[in-house]
Amino acid sequence: MKTKKVISIGLAAMMSFSALTCSAATAYAEEKKDEVAGGKDVTISIMGRKVEIHDAMLEAADRYMELHPNVTVVMETVGGGDDYDGTLKTRLNGGNMPTIFTLQGPLNWDEWGENMEDLSDQPWVPYMTEAAAEGSTNAEGKVLGLPYSMEGYGYIYIIRKYLRQQELTGKVLKRMKK
Repeated sequence: MKTKKVISIGLAAMMSFSALTCSAATAYAEEKKDEVAGGKDVTISIMGRKVEIHDAMLEAADRYMELHPNVTVVMETVGGGDDYDGTLKTRLNGGNMPTIFTLQGPLNWDEWGENMEDLSDQPWVPYMTEAAAEGSTNAEGKVLGLPYSMEGYGYIYIIRKYLRQQELTGKVLKRMKK
């Protein structure tokens, strides 16, 4: 239970950096600083896949360690074309799993479920947006992750016959819409 609490506090303070402002994460860490690991030396390793927020995560880790000198945060980002899932599997097989790791939401739960902690009782859970909660909660109602990034993808499908028969112009697109 102590490990879960340390991980949850560290996870909430670290990951909330990208969802909130740095001052909000700092305020949370300040509030919880006496609870972290009971003053014992702790190392938290975080493995993420979002190279675009790597520097911000390092900054949050540095700030967290300033507030909690007994906690060492090791941040590793595997992305930008590198095989994150393969690296994580290698870590699992080698017995070297990070304390905190990122997944692509429900897509990975079947594969990683036994390595995930139920976080439903954590104090930040009620503050998740509906969309974030939906992507973080499994069918049994357990919150399995703290969302720190939400992305959307859209695709435009163009009917092939329009491309072959005529120029693709604004007028053509308007007709296609109808």
